[in-house]
Amino acid sequence: MTSLPPRYVNHNLFWAVMCRPEAGTASGPTGDLLERINRSFGSVDKFKERFTAAALGVFGSGYAWLLEDEQRILRITGLSNQVREEGGVEAG
Repeated sequence: MTSLPPRYVNHNLFWAVMCRPEAGTASGPTGDLLERINRSFGSVDKFKERFTAAALGVFGSGYAWLLEDEQRILRITGLSNQVREEGGVEAG
């Protein structure tokens, strides 16, 4: 029973951010997010590779997350079985 609330939150967040871009809009990150991805990972392609690896490395019903640390550096974390962020391990 204790894993149900995080499962609900993770599931709803996942589906809330999954949407098709509107016609005429950018299909990738732009602005500040693009700059921060490039600074943290080197490029959007390198970010995608690391994020995909983190997601594929999750066992069970977990998620890969893009997080910001205290120094505003972006990090990728893979979390298994609805574990919340504080239990994560940085991927890559």
